[in-house]
Amino acid sequence: MKTQDFKNNNNNQGSTTADRNFTDQRERLKQQGVSNGVGSHPSPRQVKTARISRNIKGLITKPLNYTRGFFVIQRFIATFGRMKKLLLLCLVALTACNSKPKTPFEILKSEKIKDGIRLDVQVHNRISKPDLIAIACYLRNDSADYKTLQVDYILPGQSHKNKGGVTVYATATYHDKALVVPADTIRDKNNDLLGFEFVGFSPEQAKKMLTIEHQEMTGKHINGRFLDDATKTTTIIYEDKHNDNQLYILELDADGQVVSAIQPMEVTVKGVKKW
Repeated sequence: MKTQDFKNNNNNQGSTTADRNFTDQRERLKQQGVSNGVGSHPSPRQVKTARISRNIKGLITKPLNYTRGFFVIQRFIATFGRMKKLLLLCLVALTACNSKPKTPFEILKSEKIKDGIRLDVQVHNRISKPDLIAIACYLRNDSADYKTLQVDYILPGQSHKNKGGVTVYATATYHDKALVVPADTIRDKNNDLLGFEFVGFSPEQAKKMLTIEHQEMTGKHINGRFLDDATKTTTIIYEDKHNDNQLYILELDADGQVVSAIQPMEVTVKGVKKW
């Protein structure tokens, strides 16, 4: 038989340690306002109430840790600063292509194509590649419902009313995002991929072509220069003041090589001289 652990009290009466622990627990619960009758255990709700009461008392009597609070405030300020920067970046990204480009443009024609739309956009001069991409980005934002968007840029003087149609000098294309297109190597302000190319002369190339001269025409007066974006050639009309104002027409490629040379003959029709 297991020996019980007895402790003597002042009345020389013994009680087991288990009985004493139970009695002490009951007395503590009574002091905390938890009582469920003699010989019964406290309900879970009463135990929970007593635990909450002890926690509240601990919070009231426990001294504040000012050092820890300082670091908590510092961490909050740092986190808030990062969130503020992130929010600013998001706002910049959202408004990047929503604002209208500074370079003026006009949509001459829109035409539906497979899975998308094609726009003929006329600009006022040969603008830079970033400016053309900015226009395409703005138009893409308004054409988000289409998987594909092709923007063909047209220079002043071009019109669909002309018998020869229009000449495209640059093209920007947004393809379906689900497709991988090798030509899509440029990202716009929205970080979307697109393809871009100068079909005709870029502003830098055009400037160069307008200053090129052929050595055989040295000393002859230049009546005019004309750039052809469709063939990427320039046509120069010379006049020889020392040879009865004879005209010469040279067509040069981008390297300055002669593509064609014409020497018009003057004829008189009904008293009017023509070439």
